[in-house]
Amino acid sequence: MSFDVVIQGQGVFMIDPLSERAKQWIEENIRGEQTWLHDMLACEGSRNTRAIVAGMVRDGLNVEVNGVDMKGFGQ
Repeated sequence: MSFDVVIQGQGVFMIDPLSERAKQWIEENIRGEQTWLHDMLACEGSRNTRAIVAGMVRDGLNVEVNGVDMKGFGQ
């Protein structure tokens, strides 16, 4: 399976949008100040990351977090 987004980390999570759909989702849904490092978005805290993952999955993106396929997460 190919993923739209790969997220890795603990405490601070790095969100790597691999597809154009994922990049567009981030642009449309994540507001406020953002920190980008090497084309990856930094997200502080597991609560924030869980909310992002749930939104991405709800909107049909294929998401992997620390090696785990998140299909169905939050549904």
